[in-house]
Amino acid sequence: MKSINTVIIAATLLIATSFNSFAGEINFEEEAYVNDIPFDTEAIFNEIMHTNSVAEFAFEEEGYINDIPFETAEMVEEVNFNKAVSKDFSFEEEEYVDDIPFSTLKNYEKALFNTAMEEDFYFEAESTISDYVIDSSSLVQF
Repeated sequence: MKSINTVIIAATLLIATSFNSFAGEINFEEEAYVNDIPFDTEAIFNEIMHTNSVAEFAFEEEGYINDIPFETAEMVEEVNFNKAVSKDFSFEEEEYVDDIPFSTLKNYEKALFNTAMEEDFYFEAESTISDYVIDSSSLVQF
C-alpha cells in the first residue's frame, strides 16, 4: 500500500513540475479580426423598435419634494452628541507637572512677531495732504 501511495505522489509531483516548466513557454499569436456575426445587430434592433412601435417613455423632471419635515444632518449631529455625553468620562486628577522648560505664550508671541515682520506691505502713493494740525498754544516751551 505504501509503494502505491509513493508512486502516486511521485507521479503527481512529476506531472506538476512538468506543467510548471512549460507554462512560461506558451506564446499566443495575435489573431486577425473575425467577422463571425453575419448581420448588423444595430439595424435589427432599430427595425424591431420601428415595426413593433415600442413605446418610448419620457419622464418629466420632478420638482423638489420636501417630504422630510426635519434636517437629517442636524438629527445625526444631535444623536451623536447625545451618545457622546451619555458616556461617563471620569479621569483621576493628575498632579501638575512642569515639563515644558519654556513659555509657550512667549514663543507664540515671538512667532506672531516674526510672521508680521516677514509680511511685505505695499501702500499706494498719497497726494500731499496736510492732516497734522498743531495748535501752538498746546506746545510746551522749555
